[in-house]
Amino acid sequence: MFYLIIFLGVEIFSIALYRAFLPNFWGSVLLVIFVSSLGGLIATLFVTYFGDFLRSVQKNNNKMLRLENLSHPLLLKLSKNAPGTYSHSLTVAELAIFAGKKINIDTSYLRLGGYYHDIGKLHNPNMFLENKMKPLKLMDKKELVETAKAIIAHVPEGVKLAKEYELPGEIIEVICQHHGNAGIDSLKTELDKMDVRLEYPGPKPLSKETAVIMLADTIDARIRGAKFQNEESLAKTINAEIDRKINSEQLNLSGLKQKDIDTLRQAYLEKIQSLYHNRKFYKS
Repeated sequence: MFYLIIFLGVEIFSIALYRAFLPNFWGSVLLVIFVSSLGGLIATLFVTYFGDFLRSVQKNNNKMLRLENLSHPLLLKLSKNAPGTYSHSLTVAELAIFAGKKINIDTSYLRLGGYYHDIGKLHNPNMFLENKMKPLKLMDKKELVETAKAIIAHVPEGVKLAKEYELPGEIIEVICQHHGNAGIDSLKTELDKMDVRLEYPGPKPLSKETAVIMLADTIDARIRGAKFQNEESLAKTINAEIDRKINSEQLNLSGLKQKDIDTLRQAYLEKIQSLYHNRKFYKS
């Protein structure tokens, strides 16, 4: 395609020169020979200096398309072995894409980040609430610490799996950053009671995209399976999750401005309402 564009451009250029400066027969022949040679030279230089780059771009685009396909081996494995995590990941992608569009950031990055951010849970899927049939049982301190460490491990395990499947560096960044260096939300109360402090390795989100995925992740985890009295309580919960990330300074390296955060609050609420539009609200 690029060569065709160059060829057509050269031909149009030669015709223009012919009409402007060389209206005689032999002049036009010489001009065609000259411009054809010039076109060949340009094409050769183009292939020499840009061919590898263009092939690399095409290869990368094809790879991204394969990663977006839900039949990718990792996603199929996630749907089979960790169905709750798979469902959560698709929802996180939807939330992130919808919110990301509102602040004009890379939605392809958000889609892939949402799909693959929790692949590390494949290492021990039954350790996570969304894949459990029963709630967590009461644990002593030793069991609690072991459980917390196993949950935290889904981040480095996800990085390991991403490298094994040769996922792009951007996805690995999402896996590393989607929990920042915060503690474990589902075990925070119990860990605090036992005076145990365990945190994810981080780093905090270093881009708007990873921050948007972090917020989508924590909001869906909080909303999923919960009962709300009304839409006002739903909005309150979403805002509380965002405020919690702000107060723990998880977003301070992401580049998100206050106007972005205000836009995201409304976007998450709007999308959650559309995703769960059939959910009934419960009276207290």
